[in-house]
Amino acid sequence: MSRTLYDKIWDEHVVHTEEDGTSVLYIDRHLVHEVTSPQAFEGLRQAGRKVWRVSSIVATADHNTPTTGWELGYDGITDPISKEQITTLDNNIAEFGSAAFFPFMSKRQGIVHVIGPENGATLPGMTVVCGDSHTSTHGAFGALAHGIGTSEVEHVMATQTLLAKKAKNMLIKVDGNVARGITGKDIVLAIIGKIGTAGGTGYTIEFGGAAIRALSMDAVQAANSGHPGMPMGMADVATVLFTEFMKFDPKAPKWADRDRFVLSAGHGSMLAYSTLFLAGYARPTMDDIRNFRQLHSPCAGHPENIELDGIESTTGPLGQGLAMAVGMAMAERHLNAVYGNDLVDHRTWVIAGDGCLMEGINHEAIGLAGHLGLGNLIVLWDDNRITIDGNTDLSTSEDVPARYRATGWHTESCDGHDFADIRRAISSALADGRPSLITCRTLIGKGSPNMQGTSGVHGSALGADEVVATRAELGWTAAPFEIPSDILDSWRALCTRGASVHAAWATRLAASAQAAAFTAQMSGDIQPTAALQDYLKGLAETKPKVATRKSSEMALEVLTAAIPAMVGGSADLTGSNNTKTKATTPFGRADYSGRYVYYGIREFGMAAAMNGMALHGGIIPYGGTFLVFSDYCRNAIRLSAIQEQRVVYVMTHDSIGLGEDGPTHQPVEHVMSLRTIPNVAVFRPADAVETAECWALALERTHGPSVLALSRQNLPAIRFDVSENLCAKGGYRLKGAENGRRVVLIATGSEVEIALATATALEAQGIGADVVSMPCTELFDAQTSAYKTDLLPRDALIVSIEAGVTLGWERYTGLDGLNIGIDRFGASAPAEALYDYFGLTAEKILPKILEKLSN
Repeated sequence: MSRTLYDKIWDEHVVHTEEDGTSVLYIDRHLVHEVTSPQAFEGLRQAGRKVWRVSSIVATADHNTPTTGWELGYDGITDPISKEQITTLDNNIAEFGSAAFFPFMSKRQGIVHVIGPENGATLPGMTVVCGDSHTSTHGAFGALAHGIGTSEVEHVMATQTLLAKKAKNMLIKVDGNVARGITGKDIVLAIIGKIGTAGGTGYTIEFGGAAIRALSMDAVQAANSGHPGMPMGMADVATVLFTEFMKFDPKAPKWADRDRFVLSAGHGSMLAYSTLFLAGYARPTMDDIRNFRQLHSPCAGHPENIELDGIESTTGPLGQGLAMAVGMAMAERHLNAVYGNDLVDHRTWVIAGDGCLMEGINHEAIGLAGHLGLGNLIVLWDDNRITIDGNTDLSTSEDVPARYRATGWHTESCDGHDFADIRRAISSALADGRPSLITCRTLIGKGSPNMQGTSGVHGSALGADEVVATRAELGWTAAPFEIPSDILDSWRALCTRGASVHAAWATRLAASAQAAAFTAQMSGDIQPTAALQDYLKGLAETKPKVATRKSSEMALEVLTAAIPAMVGGSADLTGSNNTKTKATTPFGRADYSGRYVYYGIREFGMAAAMNGMALHGGIIPYGGTFLVFSDYCRNAIRLSAIQEQRVVYVMTHDSIGLGEDGPTHQPVEHVMSLRTIPNVAVFRPADAVETAECWALALERTHGPSVLALSRQNLPAIRFDVSENLCAKGGYRLKGAENGRRVVLIATGSEVEIALATATALEAQGIGADVVSMPCTELFDAQTSAYKTDLLPRDALIVSIEAGVTLGWERYTGLDGLNIGIDRFGASAPAEALYDYFGLTAEKILPKILEKLSN
């Protein structure tokens, strides 16, 4: 059964429900004013309690604020009770705190139910309370608001919850055209005239119908949510592209040989959603579009690949969409070289804005694309000369096409509102063998008579009056969220041409001798453990003492020979990262079948391109750089995680163990920092066996990226049993205590050998010590409580040892544990001297443990 917006917000916030139907609701926002809050604050004060969540409170002086006499300050409040209430609010907020406070005399002070939405305190999907009954304004912004009494104000302050019973739903539809001068207030008064003043008692009313939808733009305007300018400006370009040039089949959105479309200017997401709907994709539906930017709507503020077919990549951080498109084009060229034109022959299209072309990653990406000669990549630049701050000449004066030409691109230009000229420019780009930039001269917000061509239309809704004016300007008479049948039928007829192209391709695939190999590679289904099994047995016998970056190379030799989908590379550190193998030849315009990319000194561009390869499908990308340079890659790593893509980041020289290069190249905060990114698995193996196991786990993670943090220095073998992948649990007991266990040592990577030496020293003094190797905290966190408690029992002193910041290890060692690490930047010296200087030796760690035990 479908749920209303009210149902959805209610269900998301219910903490507990009693048998009589009374629920405990979690409250996101508490609006406080001077009339009902004094008793509440006093109640907290007398009980010795604090506000549960200060960040939820937004306060203002409301009811007792005079409209005149402000020049006299507080003396202008002539009523003594009013003055006392306002000054009491000042004092209470000073004592208890708030997220925001708009006191008397503040420019942003006002009616509590106006300043909430006005200042962004009320947001869609929130639960809101206020000690005042007039809360309906918040509902206009998709929030569920309750007017509460004085005692409830104190209750919410103390518990962040509200006792409430769920109301019934009532839908009121208002259809027809709104006459000039009629506002939402007039419509509501008319509704009250029909249902009576008590007609809504016990109900939550949701409004529908064309008139209300038009007026809802007022709420979007006030909430400052959405970017209409770019979609309106690029609508003509998108129409020509989708209906005349792009190869796709809405009924088979995952077709391997479809063209890829990337909206690099992700803030213009409604352009993508509109074209997908018009083209006939199953989603978004019109209801999805109605719920644009609302909780759980697939039409998110910026496009998300995991929400909708046809959205090839998550975009929003400017420039990365174009850089990911470079990776998609690289993937297409490689698969084309391997499987031929019959199975792989498509293009990657990008719509990018001024911001995309200004970002630093743009320089990295276009340099790489030009060097590689990616003629299957076409970028349509929305040259509207507007940014948020104003005209682009405020911040740039460069000749953008000249920059592209200098890197090996073909450039073209067109009038972005002339179908024939757009068609000509795209045809010219298709005929050129180089990557192409088409400068589309457009008018941002085209059609809006009073806002087009201005920065005001970039990130702000038009407003009801301007919507009416724009409809008149465009001659658009259809109701809101309705597309005339002749237009919709025309769009969908034009977009069905891809079905016949898809059918012909399917026939060729069925007849191809490469069909099985192609289908398997595109599926991404691999079995890395099988390829590694004999290799692991050999490691257990030979016990090599090598750096884990070398161990990684050894594992890659096996994996890349067995898995043709693996495409590697490095940002100009191949010899240091050890990422190239015998099976991987260079990828370039001379031979796109190669599986090794020389990215040059372009860490960010490399990371984004790998995202694009993974998104394209058929490629499992891995790329190397120094761990300290993961900061250059970080935003792309974050997008790997958000997009749930299998990308492997090979990050070597992972600690002070790199030695003499000093603190600029010695990562101390990076491993822990990367662990904080959701859906990123950070592996820090301790020897060759663990490295191979971590590689297997990284390749098995089909819905998220992995980081391999690898040492420069040689490390001894610590694992000899390879019957199962012990790293799969994230942490495991490498050595059990010989005496009665009093200490558990947790270590990662190069510090595991130090933990083993420390355990030996403790055992020599009769103190039993376990050693736990924890190559991946993310996987360890996912284990059962029983497993974790068995490994880290609370009756033992738990000690972490890692050559990096100690922040974060307390979640494993507890408040009474001991965290050994480096909470400062490194220094320039040989690795051995640095480990001794920073106290990362068994000799330096042992006395700290003994002191802790004695205390």
